[in-house]
Amino acid sequence: QGDEFGLLLGIGVYGQQGENNGAFSLGQRNETKGYGYTVDASFEFGGASLFFAWFHHYVDSPTLVLNWYGTVAQASIYVTPKLELFARHEYSWVDLHLDQGVSELDIATVGFNYYFEGHDVKLTADCAVAIYQLDSVFTADIAGFRPDLDGVWPQFVFRTQLQVLF
Repeated sequence: QGDEFGLLLGIGVYGQQGENNGAFSLGQRNETKGYGYTVDASFEFGGASLFFAWFHHYVDSPTLVLNWYGTVAQASIYVTPKLELFARHEYSWVDLHLDQGVSELDIATVGFNYYFEGHDVKLTADCAVAIYQLDSVFTADIAGFRPDLDGVWPQFVFRTQLQVLF
């Protein structure tokens, strides 16, 4: 709290090509190509912040071609020197080029960070809701989201984490 305005900008890119492991192609293509990029911006207001990010990944393999896009927007504010509240929105979509349409992810999250000893010990807790029904493209056990049963959603996830820096 009380710091001067700060602006952080970032960009990242990658590209790769690899052979499929031990694939005997018989004249068929067996490599996988991919590229991606991300751009982000963080605005720091001395006790409050705004963060925005955009990404795109493209994968072209013998069995699958996909375009994966996504956005993240987050706002946070310190209400005391040790307690920070935040809200985040994540939206992503994947075009699998299989005439099956587009898979979408739409998650809203609210939570808090509590700092015990500066930033060396931090407790984070949040609650997230998946606004659309989740399919296997967007599920991740580590984030708490699992595939939805047909017709059963929204999915709520409650998470907590204790982070210790030493």
